[in-house]
Formats: sequence, C-alpha cells, structure tokens
Amino acid sequence: MSDDELFADWVPWIGRVENELTTIAWNRRMFRDVSRVFKYNAHLREVGGFVYEWMLLNYTAGVTMAFRREVDKAGHMGFVHLLEEIAKRPQVLSRQRQHDHWPLRSPFEDARRRESFEVIPFIALADDPMKDHIDPAAVQADIATVRAETKLAQEYVEQIIAHRVRREPETITFEQFNAAIDALTPIFMKYYARLTSSTLIQLEPVRQFNAHLPFTFP
Repeated sequence: MSDDELFADWVPWIGRVENELTTIAWNRRMFRDVSRVFKYNAHLREVGGFVYEWMLLNYTAGVTMAFRREVDKAGHMGFVHLLEEIAKRPQVLSRQRQHDHWPLRSPFEDARRRESFEVIPFIALADDPMKDHIDPAAVQADIATVRAETKLAQEYVEQIIAHRVRREPETITFEQFNAAIDALTPIFMKYYARLTSSTLIQLEPVRQFNAHLPFTFP
C-alpha cells in the first residue's frame, strides 16, 4: 500500500479502537453504578444476589474480550497491531501529512499544530522539515509500555476467558484489570490525535440517565 492508502486505512482503524475503548469505559461505569446498588442494599443482595452474579459474569466476559482485541498479539485490527504497523512505516505520519489534514482556521493554530506533532518524538530531516516523521523507536517504546502494563490482565484473559489451560490459571483483581485498561488510555489518545487531528477529553461518555432509578420502585 502507498503511504496515502495506508494512512487512509489507519484513520478508520483508530476510530474502531476509539469505539471499543469508549464502550469498555461506559460498561465499566454502568457496572460500578449498579454494583453500588447491591453493595448498599442488603435485602437486594439477599433476594437478588444471583442477578448480580449473572451481571458480574457477563460484564467480566464482555469487557475482558473487548480488552483482548486491543492488546492481542495476533495480526488483527487491535490497537497494538496498529502501533506495530506505524513503527514499520513511520514516514506515513509526517509533518507534511499532519499539515495537509489540519488546515489552519486562524494564525494561532499554527503553534498548536506544531506542538501537537512534537508530542510524540520524531525524526528531524534537515533537508526538508516537512518530511519529519514519527520516531519508530518511540512507537516501539509505547508498545513495550502497553505490553508491560497489560501483561497480567492479558494472561488472565487468555487462560480464563478465551482458553483453558492445564496449569493453575492466573488470578487478577478488578483493581489490576482496571489499571491495565487505564494504561491504554494516554497512549491511545496520543495516536488518536495524530491520526485524526482532533483530541478526546475522556473516553467515558457523559451519563445521560440515572442508572439507579430502575431499582427505586417495586
């Protein structure tokens, strides 16, 4: 694929990663909200604890498999695989391409555009600064960070959710799993900004309704 074709492929790819991570964040928020209802309502736990267990199992299965898609070592359209492609073809993310996809609406945006490009370390080319491109070593460092920060969670998903193993499986707490999810966020946002010329304030959608209300009447 040409550089232009590859960039055109990466943009919707990072969009699919955004949708996945946003869904994970939303499901986690909903799970926490509903869990509080059971935590502080002893009678509900007594008569409906099996419902909570069902919800827990389904939430765990869904969110862990969604997480696995983004960090999977296989060559599918996950976030880590996208980073690996970027590391192989770093010249695609050049200063020129960012300029082409970020037209200035005011003179003040020029500094923002330059600073946005330089958030991720880059290779500077003296003969033509517009050919400056992302440093593949920096991308590889981000991949290594993701691998290290998500290793425990990924091993748990592989051994418990996705497959069965003969040996004693790994264990993990919700705190450890949530930390693995959170480790993806700042790295994802850097590359999302580079590929889309836009930024995300947060991945968790703003709540539009009261998750506790359905539990307030017979």
